[in-house]
Amino acid sequence: MIKTKSVQTRANTIARLDKDIIRVARRKGIEMTLQDLQEISVVYNQILINQQGKFLIIVDDECDSEVGFIKKMAEVERSKVKKAGALIVNSLGKRLEANFYIRRYKPSHAVKVFSSEREGLDWLMAI
Repeated sequence: MIKTKSVQTRANTIARLDKDIIRVARRKGIEMTLQDLQEISVVYNQILINQQGKFLIIVDDECDSEVGFIKKMAEVERSKVKKAGALIVNSLGKRLEANFYIRRYKPSHAVKVFSSEREGLDWLMAI
């Protein structure tokens, strides 16, 4: 597995783990905004060179997202970048939020919720 140096944004630490797997770790206590989404989209395109990728997204129990951010995450245009997303959550509350996001907004790319990075990474590598 390849690991590139990480890129720090206001709200995330982003690193390439493999040719098409990107690890995104949300920073503690940060509320994700639409501006953050624009910033990470630029980073994704730089890392993936405008190709689709699979995303291992670690969601801290203390981070939140604006409603506009959550809605934008599920838009069809995001499937140009995202082939799949593994959401790693450690609390029941964040698991409920993640499952609500999947059911309510029905992202056009595959999304599953996991309790550990290993489970999420195994799933991403299998698809």
